[in-house]
Amino acid sequence: MQELDVKVHAVEELLNSVVGRNLVPPRPLFLLILLHSHQQREHGEIQNSSFAHYYHYLITKSLQELGVKREHLDELFNYLSELAWFFRISDIREATRAQLRSFNAEFVRRFVAVDLEERLTLFCEAKILLKRGDEYSFAYPYIYYFFVGKYLADSLDKNDIHIRETVSKWCANLHERENAYALLFLTHHRSSPWIIEQMAKVLTGCFADNKPMTFDREISAINELINSTMKLFVDDSDVDHNQEQARLHRDKIEERVDIEEVKREDIRASFEFIDRVHLLLRTAEILGQILKNHYGSLERPVKAELMREVLDAPLRLLNVAMEEIASEPGNLVNELETVIDSKRPGLKAERKREVARHLCFQILGMISTGAIMHAAGYVNTDKLDDDIRDVIEANPTSAYRLVGAATRLMRPGKIPIDDIRRLSGKLKSNAFAFTILQSLAGMHLHLFHTGDSEKQGLCEHLNISMANSRAIDTKSKGMKLLRAPK
Repeated sequence: MQELDVKVHAVEELLNSVVGRNLVPPRPLFLLILLHSHQQREHGEIQNSSFAHYYHYLITKSLQELGVKREHLDELFNYLSELAWFFRISDIREATRAQLRSFNAEFVRRFVAVDLEERLTLFCEAKILLKRGDEYSFAYPYIYYFFVGKYLADSLDKNDIHIRETVSKWCANLHERENAYALLFLTHHRSSPWIIEQMAKVLTGCFADNKPMTFDREISAINELINSTMKLFVDDSDVDHNQEQARLHRDKIEERVDIEEVKREDIRASFEFIDRVHLLLRTAEILGQILKNHYGSLERPVKAELMREVLDAPLRLLNVAMEEIASEPGNLVNELETVIDSKRPGLKAERKREVARHLCFQILGMISTGAIMHAAGYVNTDKLDDDIRDVIEANPTSAYRLVGAATRLMRPGKIPIDDIRRLSGKLKSNAFAFTILQSLAGMHLHLFHTGDSEKQGLCEHLNISMANSRAIDTKSKGMKLLRAPK
């Protein structure tokens, strides 16, 4: 079952990456084409490359099915990249026939003779363009952004100063979706040190006054909230059911995030702080994507520096959220006591204080676990395992160690139990960090099929107990992945 989990996870990651960005419609035809490309032997040349290769595959396939020969693709791709840029600089979603005639005349002057009517017919039949009345638009967002990225890459190759300034400006405004998608595809077509440097500079400047959380000395006050960690109960009833529920939950979250993002773009001026947060997260995501896509061409020192930037970003953001609470959690405890008192006014003061301290510990733990998972998700691929290990050895903070563990526990497959055992020993005196590790292992056991020996190892080293749903309901009133002792 572990091997099947790994295969399913790989395909799911592909579909989530390619379709989940709302660039390709989740229609059965597209999904089948992507699955087919994933399975084909000829796909071997792209299976270890960036997700954007799948977009290239979709576009190329649609043209070749209409009889377009491979030697003609270069000219067609150049035409489409020029057309996408024409749409961008004209700030339009649809172009009239008059606008397209003007564009085509300029293309003919610069490159090669093209019959506009034949070209429009071809692109519409290939589902690259969409005709509505007398106006034309790109059929799907992925096609438009793919070719905007190609235009940028080609222009940078020609040392176009204006485009270089544009790319630099867009790097500083990655919280805007248009810029983020365009540059994401640019890094597929061309990933030069200059582009990476521009993005890394922006990321470094995000909340630069805040240090990354290390989960060491700065959380001593949080550790004082409790006396020890406790046993974690994990539902072992039906991993397949758990996976299905997790997928449904993720889909709901992504749908809600998309709606909120549209609302935020409508009232941009009111969200300066949120924009800064979004800029940090989006820039870290794109740099993480560069690391994943170009793991074999970036030299190790460059990868190490980029990885530190990517991992530090969400840990700095966590420090912004927790700076005051981590140093003095008593204020939050007092507020929680007030809430508890309103719900259970007869509870003794000593017990009320104890419950509030444990609840405070749990809340901060869930926030911190989310930050660790965010950081790990940016670099979570087995192709970077060696580089992640090197970065952790050079920066052996508890936070980095937890990120390293998360990259392995957030995906299916064989678990390095010896590494988990050693990390467990290092964190035993740090209850807060240990409980985060415990939660990450609990999530793995809950979502992935795990071998008996690995399951036994995780339970032994992290004080976890596997139980079915009924037992968990009886013992803990519902599963909690991060719990403080009673």
